[in-house]
Amino acid sequence: MFCGKCGTEIQAGAGFCPNCGEAISASAPTAPAQPVQSKGSTSKSKAIIAAVLAVVIVIAAVVIGVSSAKGYEKAAVSYLEASAVGDLEEALDCTVMDFDTVKEIFTENIFGSAGLDDASEEEAIESFNDFFSEAGVEIKSKEDIFDAAIEVYQKVFREEMGDFTVDVQVLSSTELDEDEIFDYVDDFGDMYSYYDMDIYDYFEPGKIKKAYEVKCRVKAEGLDDGPMSQTTELIVVKYKGKWKVLSSDALSALDVF
Repeated sequence: MFCGKCGTEIQAGAGFCPNCGEAISASAPTAPAQPVQSKGSTSKSKAIIAAVLAVVIVIAAVVIGVSSAKGYEKAAVSYLEASAVGDLEEALDCTVMDFDTVKEIFTENIFGSAGLDDASEEEAIESFNDFFSEAGVEIKSKEDIFDAAIEVYQKVFREEMGDFTVDVQVLSSTELDEDEIFDYVDDFGDMYSYYDMDIYDYFEPGKIKKAYEVKCRVKAEGLDDGPMSQTTELIVVKYKGKWKVLSSDALSALDVF
């Protein structure tokens, strides 16, 4: 039993507290039983807590790393990875002229690019099928040409390159001023003019908000000729709220006619 006034422990049956003299009633509080914890269990608990904290710290570090990744650098890496393995659809989707837009432009201008301006559609399709026949690809209409060109390119790419791995590392990034952006946009328009395409029917330079020059190193392992390493620079722009690469390189891969 314990004294209700000062908390001193009292022997059973005592009428007064030996410390403060308080009268003791029969209903004086009894101390709750305390569990006895061994040193071993205490050490084990501390080890578990330490392990949990370590996991939390690692997860936090990963989340912070992901959230702090620079969007323009990620866009450059995605574009280069897709281009390096011949995934033209993914590569084009990383550019300001996405896959569907490029397909539309390509289809509208394909006869002129192939030197078939004066041919009827039937004659042009026959000419394309002669070209595609070795790859086992056949088209039925003008709208099939772009997808067929992608398919042929990827077949040839896989046959010639085989299986290999690609690693892309960002070396540096430099923000561009308005004059530099204008120059690069002008060059970009010139790239597409080669295909008799007026990109400004599809592309709005005024919607570019920011731009960076991103320098990357692309390494390939597993090639027949041994490992390769190449450094390249890309212009990545914030276009319509998304980071996109300003390049026609993926489209030039289809320049097979």
